[in-house]
Amino acid sequence: MAPQVPLQTQVNMKLAERGQRERLLNHLVEQLHINGWYEEARRSASRAVYARQNAPHQQRQGQGEPISDYHQVLNQVQEEMWRKIPADVQRDMYQRISAVLDQVLKK
Repeated sequence: MAPQVPLQTQVNMKLAERGQRERLLNHLVEQLHINGWYEEARRSASRAVYARQNAPHQQRQGQGEPISDYHQVLNQVQEEMWRKIPADVQRDMYQRISAVLDQVLKK
C-alpha cells in the first residue's frame, strides 16, 4: 500500500503543476510589500538583533558582534510576524487559493 500524501502536499503539487503556486506566491509578496509587512518584519528583526547585542554579557556572543545565528533571530520574530499578516491579505489569499482549487477540481 502506498503511503498517504498529506493534503497540504497534494494541494501544493496541484498548484505547482498548473503554475498557480508561483503566481499566488508572487501576489502574496506584492501584497505584503504594499501593506508594509516586509518593512515591519525588517524592523522587528533589527530590534531582535539589537536586543541580543545589548543583552547581559552571559547571554550574548560578544561585545558589539552581530548575531551570526540567523535561525535564532528568525525564531524570535517569526511567530509575531505571522500574526501581523493583515486580515485582508489573508482573506484575499484564501479566496484566491479556493478559486484555483475549485478550477482544479472541476477538471
